[in-house]
Amino acid sequence: MNNPLLPVVAGVAGGIVASRCLPDGSVWYAVVLAACLAAVAHLLGRRLVAVMLLGVLTGIAVERADGSLHGGGIIPAPGTEFRGSGVVSRVFDGTVSTRLIVQLDSPLDGNCYLTVPRGGTDLRAGDEVSFKARMLPLSSPRDVDGDIDLTDFYYRHYITCRAVVTDGSIALCGGRDGLVWRFARYREHLIDMILSAAPDDCESCEHRALSVALLLGDTSLLDSDTRPDFARAGVAHVLALSGMHVAVLTMLLGIMFWPLAWFGVRRGRWLAVIIVLWLYALLTGMSPSVVRAVVMYSAVMMAKMLDRPGSALNALGLAALLILVFSPRQLFAPGFQLSFMAVAALITIPPLLPAVSLRHRVLSWLYYYIVYTLAATCGTMLLAAYYFHIVPVWFLAVNLPFAFLLPVFMVGSLVWLALAALGLPSGILDSCLNGITDLMYGIAGHTSSLPDAAVDNVYLPLWALFVGYLGIILVIVGCRCRPRWPWLSGGVVCLLSLAMSGWIDRPSGDTLFIARSQSSTDVVYTRDGRGHVVSSARPHELPDRLVTITSRYAYFLGRRGITDVVPDNPSSSTGNLALSFGPYRLAVVNSGTLPCDTVTRFDYLIVCRGFTGDIVGLSRSVSADTVLLGTDINGRRRHRYERELTAAGRPVRSLENPYGLVLKL
Repeated sequence: MNNPLLPVVAGVAGGIVASRCLPDGSVWYAVVLAACLAAVAHLLGRRLVAVMLLGVLTGIAVERADGSLHGGGIIPAPGTEFRGSGVVSRVFDGTVSTRLIVQLDSPLDGNCYLTVPRGGTDLRAGDEVSFKARMLPLSSPRDVDGDIDLTDFYYRHYITCRAVVTDGSIALCGGRDGLVWRFARYREHLIDMILSAAPDDCESCEHRALSVALLLGDTSLLDSDTRPDFARAGVAHVLALSGMHVAVLTMLLGIMFWPLAWFGVRRGRWLAVIIVLWLYALLTGMSPSVVRAVVMYSAVMMAKMLDRPGSALNALGLAALLILVFSPRQLFAPGFQLSFMAVAALITIPPLLPAVSLRHRVLSWLYYYIVYTLAATCGTMLLAAYYFHIVPVWFLAVNLPFAFLLPVFMVGSLVWLALAALGLPSGILDSCLNGITDLMYGIAGHTSSLPDAAVDNVYLPLWALFVGYLGIILVIVGCRCRPRWPWLSGGVVCLLSLAMSGWIDRPSGDTLFIARSQSSTDVVYTRDGRGHVVSSARPHELPDRLVTITSRYAYFLGRRGITDVVPDNPSSSTGNLALSFGPYRLAVVNSGTLPCDTVTRFDYLIVCRGFTGDIVGLSRSVSADTVLLGTDINGRRRHRYERELTAAGRPVRSLENPYGLVLKL
């Protein structure tokens, strides 16, 4: 077996998936079954099968052990207030609040997703805090397909509860002194140094935010348009720390430690590079893509130091195995999957293609650039389309200039940071880095603005993802094996199924529902391939509500081929609206007068905050089957309306918790 680690990794990954997806009682049956099958396979001489099944057992064991280490404490019921303490592991800054992931102290074990109002204590990873908070439900109903689902986010970050700080009662108690936390604080210190090290006359230097993203992996400082532009241009991987960034750093470290080779300490030079790369991995928070690259480089160099033959696939398998054993939930992270699929494609696909001998160096370099770029794209395009719903078209042309600009920018940023730390002038270098930043931003922005820059609204079902990768594998094998037609025909069938998946899996029929909002009552529905909104928001608030609805329900709209939503104008004189949705008649009342409509009977009467009249008289005048109290009505008036309608025998439902109404045709 040339690559013995690959079946082990496949088995471990399968065991982690089985441990997460199977019910608790069924997991132990799976363990017994896998153990029995492994013993039978060993007796029959099927070592590969036995190794994979042992990997499955290992995957189940590490996932269960990992879960038990990050939970199991007492969780207060939603709505109750509690006092807690812990250490901050992640910080997400927002416009109106800051969200923290806090590792709770016993007896509240596990991680808490804590919301803190803005203007409170400035917190960083590694800070110990105490707080008073109100417990919130960990998950909310998802009656509409495509609504925001944080289940995977909670799972990957071991979040067992969610709470909001009350009365601003959060206090900083100290900081952890462990190695990981020290590096996290040093990373924050470096970010502050980069942001404050520019000259006074260059405070708007755009390269600082880009330097923080490319050197330390913090993309929160980038402009909101930067990531979408890079994604549409096909260079989004530039903004995420990966093996490409580690390769540039490795090249620079090799040059720095070159004097060791002069003195005959060649192995010492390699060892020094390995040590610095692991320190860099700690500095970036042990990002899976960085750890993967560092493990692969370490494995290859250690084999070279020991005069042993190296294998790139084995090194990749070792990196995956180490990450999954110590952090099995990384298997479900998009970054982990994209990183390993890209490298696996770079290792396996180019050797399968015909070898080309070109005498001209430029043509030879261009050929291999196209080969390796296409190989990486084959490995990641389907995953990127599945997670980000976009397929860039001009990626091949745009990646060429970025392949030159990225190393120059990273090396220049490191030199600029060193000069700034020493207090030396860096004005010329500052201007050069700004010029490179403007050039990269300009290329990405111009490409993303082209009419056919990317295929948008790509929504692949999970089955299409596996079918697509199977088709790619069959086509590649068909190009190398004879007879070719069985492999190629199978690959073509799989790729055609992938191309048709958007129509096969597209939901049929229109849907109407009440959107999640406390500031206004928003009725969202689809009709004739367009999205429509009836909202009680004030005229000046309506544009923001449309943007929020389009963003929150992008998946719901995208699966139906809808890119935006349009408002349905209410009556200018009454502010009310009557609409038909298939066999249903609905009235939205947002004023003290009745809907202006010839129909006097409605299936649903949706009352918003603008109505302050006689609720019982209104429901009787339109003969409404059910009265729905909008999400924007305050609590006291809501309870009064409920009492009055109940006493009058009128059916009433409160939309205080949204999705009180979902209609499908």
